[in-house]
Amino acid sequence: MHENLILKWLEINYSKIHPLQERRIKNFDTEFFDGHIIAAIIQAYIGQNNELTGLKMNCSLESEFVYNAQKIINVLGQIDL
Repeated sequence: MHENLILKWLEINYSKIHPLQERRIKNFDTEFFDGHIIAAIIQAYIGQNNELTGLKMNCSLESEFVYNAQKIINVLGQIDL
Protein backbone atom coordinates (compact mmCIF):
# COMPACT_ATOMS: atom_id res chain seq x y z
CA MET A 1 0.00 0.00 0.00
CA HIS A 2 2.69 2.53 0.98
CA GLU A 3 4.71 1.55 -2.06
CA ASN A 4 1.79 2.56 -4.29
CA LEU A 5 1.64 5.99 -2.64
CA ILE A 6 5.33 6.57 -3.32
CA LEU A 7 4.98 5.37 -6.92
CA LYS A 8 2.04 7.76 -7.43
CA TRP A 9 4.06 10.63 -5.93
CA LEU A 10 6.87 9.82 -8.36
CA GLU A 11 4.41 9.83 -11.30
CA ILE A 12 2.97 13.20 -10.26
CA ASN A 13 6.41 14.79 -10.03
CA TYR A 14 7.55 13.18 -13.28
CA SER A 15 4.50 14.61 -15.07
CA LYS A 16 5.27 18.10 -13.72
CA ILE A 17 8.63 18.03 -15.49
CA HIS A 18 7.50 16.05 -18.56
CA PRO A 19 3.84 16.97 -19.07
CA LEU A 20 3.74 15.59 -22.62
CA GLN A 21 5.44 12.27 -21.76
CA GLU A 22 3.03 10.24 -19.68
CA ARG A 23 4.83 7.48 -17.82
CA ARG A 24 3.21 4.88 -15.61
CA ILE A 25 5.61 3.96 -12.82
CA LYS A 26 4.83 0.41 -11.71
CA ASN A 27 7.74 -0.70 -9.55
CA PHE A 28 11.10 0.27 -8.13
CA ASP A 29 13.03 -2.62 -9.68
CA THR A 30 12.92 -1.62 -13.35
CA GLU A 31 11.65 1.94 -13.57
CA PHE A 32 14.74 3.72 -12.28
CA PHE A 33 17.39 2.27 -14.60
CA ASP A 34 17.47 5.12 -17.13
CA GLY A 35 17.64 7.88 -14.50
CA HIS A 36 14.73 9.89 -15.87
CA ILE A 37 12.51 9.49 -12.81
CA ILE A 38 15.27 10.48 -10.42
CA ALA A 39 16.16 13.45 -12.61
CA ALA A 40 12.51 14.56 -12.69
CA ILE A 41 12.23 14.35 -8.89
CA ILE A 42 15.37 16.46 -8.51
CA GLN A 43 14.05 19.04 -10.98
CA ALA A 44 10.63 19.10 -9.35
CA TYR A 45 12.30 20.39 -6.20
CA ILE A 46 15.25 22.48 -7.42
CA GLY A 47 13.86 23.66 -10.75
CA GLN A 48 15.08 23.06 -14.27
CA ASN A 49 18.70 22.07 -14.57
CA ASN A 50 20.54 22.21 -17.90
CA GLU A 51 22.66 19.20 -17.06
CA LEU A 52 19.59 17.03 -16.53
CA THR A 53 17.86 18.11 -19.73
CA GLY A 54 20.53 16.28 -21.76
CA LEU A 55 19.84 12.76 -20.51
CA LYS A 56 19.84 9.93 -23.04
CA MET A 57 16.38 8.67 -23.94
CA ASN A 58 15.42 5.01 -24.49
CA CYS A 59 18.66 3.67 -23.02
CA SER A 60 19.71 0.24 -24.15
CA LEU A 61 23.49 0.34 -23.88
CA GLU A 62 25.40 0.29 -20.60
CA SER A 63 27.26 3.43 -21.67
CA GLU A 64 23.93 5.31 -21.97
CA PHE A 65 22.88 4.29 -18.47
CA VAL A 66 26.28 5.31 -17.11
CA TYR A 67 26.08 8.65 -18.96
CA ASN A 68 22.71 9.43 -17.34
CA ALA A 69 23.88 8.28 -13.92
CA GLN A 70 26.96 10.49 -14.12
CA LYS A 71 24.85 13.54 -14.99
CA ILE A 72 22.60 12.86 -11.99
CA ILE A 73 25.60 12.40 -9.69
CA ASN A 74 27.05 15.71 -10.94
CA VAL A 75 23.82 17.57 -10.17
CA LEU A 76 23.53 15.97 -6.74
CA GLY A 77 27.05 17.22 -6.04
CA GLN A 78 26.10 20.72 -7.22
CA ILE A 79 23.23 20.84 -4.73
CA ASP A 80 25.35 19.31 -1.95
CA LEU A 81 23.55 15.99 -1.69
